Amino acid sequence: MIAHADMSLAVKQGVQFGLFGTSIERLGTEKHQHLIKDVIEGRLLGGFGMTEMACGSDVQGTQTVAVFDPATREFEITTPHPDARKTYIGNAAKHGRMMVVFAQLQMAPGEETKGVHAFLVPVRDAQGDVMPGITIGDNGHKVGLNGVDNGPLSF
Repeated sequence: MIAHADMSLAVKQGVQFGLFGTSIERLGTEKHQHLIKDVIEGRLLGGFGMTEMACGSDVQGTQTVAVFDPATREFEITTPHPDARKTYIGNAAKHGRMMVVFAQLQMAPGEETKGVHAFLVPVRDAQGDVMPGITIGDNGHKVGLNGVDNGPLSF
């Protein structure tokens, strides 16, 4: 019914609940499940960072890298070159605060990858300001879908 009134809203709803929310629910661990309520109630807007310039939607070809830092017990997500940037990511250009980002896992820099994993990455703070180390763009005007704010992401 929403699509009959505004297809842009239907697309944004699909990204928010079908891609972002479902990824947290299905791929997240127990410590991530508390986010689901905020996703459902619209307090945490997000997206699905899979598609890249170089490999399109071929997940195994993902070139974004996540390196584990044992000192902080965190993962550092990096875009090693421009063609590895995420692109056409729904909710990225304006409204998303967090993204599920697919990246090749490395346990140390330069080490062989352990395959593709999904990471929850904050891209904006609560005020909507872009987080340090992240570059966000806008894929621009979309005929008939101008409410869809997809864009590229680099880390």
